[in-house]
Amino acid sequence: MKKLLTVIALIGFCSLANAAELTCFGTEPFWGAEVSKSKISINDFDKTITEKVHQKRSAAGTTEGFNDVYQTRNMTIVTKLTHNCNDGMSDNIFEYDVTLITKTKVLTGCCTKKH
Repeated sequence: MKKLLTVIALIGFCSLANAAELTCFGTEPFWGAEVSKSKISINDFDKTITEKVHQKRSAAGTTEGFNDVYQTRNMTIVTKLTHNCNDGMSDNIFEYDVTLITKTKVLTGCCTKKH
C-alpha cells in the first residue's frame, strides 16, 4: 500500500511539473500563451509555437512567482506579480504583468495563475 501511494504521489507531481503555471494574453495585437516550468506555448492566432523552457529564473532578492523570467531558444517571457494588470479591453484586473520578447517582436499583456 505504501508503494502504491508513493507511485500515485510521483505521478501527480510529474503532472503538476508540466501543467501550465500561467495563462497569458495581450491585445493590440491579440495573442495568448500557456507558460509552465517546462514549456511555453504561444498562440498569435496565425499559428501556435511551443518551445521547451531552458531556464527559469527569479529576480535577485525576490521569491519565485514574484518576478520571473522564462527563457526558450527563441523567446523570453518576463512576469511580474502586480495584482493590477488591465488588458485594456475590459474592466478585469489580472495578477501579473507580462512581456513577451521574440526575435521579431515585443508584446505586453497580463497573466493569471492556473489553479
